[in-house]
Order: sequence, then C-alpha cells, then structure tokens
Amino acid sequence: MNITIATLGELLVEFLAKKENQGFSSPGEFWGPYPSGAPAIFADQVAKLGFRSLLFSCVGNDAFGVMNITRLSRDGVNVQGISVLPNATTGSAFVSYRSQAQRDFIFNMPDSACGLLSADHLDNAAGSLAISARGPMEGTSTLAQIKELMRQQN
Repeated sequence: MNITIATLGELLVEFLAKKENQGFSSPGEFWGPYPSGAPAIFADQVAKLGFRSLLFSCVGNDAFGVMNITRLSRDGVNVQGISVLPNATTGSAFVSYRSQAQRDFIFNMPDSACGLLSADHLDNAAGSLAISARGPMEGTSTLAQIKELMRQQN
C-alpha cells in the first residue's frame, strides 16, 4: 500500500523520575531527556513498522528540538512538517510513577513551541508536500478539516 500516515500534535522531551512515588514537591533525580509526545511516538512507531510517516508539529530552536528531529528522521519519519520556532522553546514533560502504574505529570506544552502549532504552520509545511486525502472514512480527517478546526480554536 502506497500511503503516508500523517500525524499532528505535540513533540517534546520527557524526564522520568528515578524513584517510584518520587513526586515533584521536593528535589529528586530524573532520567532524560527522552524524545516524547504521544503523536510523535506514534509517528515514530509507524515509520519503524515500515510505513511512510509524516509529523506536523513545532519545536524550539534549541538542543531538545534538534534531538527530536534527529531521532525522528533517523527512524524514518518525514520531518518536513515540523516547524522550528526561533522564539519558543521545545516542550517538556516531567513524569513520576506511583504504585499500580499510576502517573503524575507536569507539562509546559501550552507555552512551548508545540503549543503554538497553528493552521498557518500546516499551510507552510504542507506547501512543499504533495498531500491528498481520500475519504471520508471513519476516524480520519482531511488536512482542510484539521486546519479549519484549528482556526476555530484560535
């Protein structure tokens, strides 16, 4: 099948607490940074399965952004849909595991580069890409539908 699976959403780095129940209210040790963000992880896994994968997101012009783009590109994701924003920082997430696989999170996504993703970024990134949509199919959206929803939210 000659399709590309396009994904839209956050691209960030993640820091994991080293100890269970560590929490965030006092100093602790963390592992990371690791490339993260559910849409980015999905796009990466799609590419690793041998399908063409494209990610639309934003990162800052910083080392975390470079790390994410490098990793995704190395794994086969088309990174042409990722905008590098010069005046923003790449998003981050801190994760602490509790017992019974419960997790606590602290995110800075709304104020980071991925939180600034807009329909204009899609227009700019998609301008150099050949994108077609077949549908409507359940659970899918065309690029035009996605951009319209993003415009309505702003």
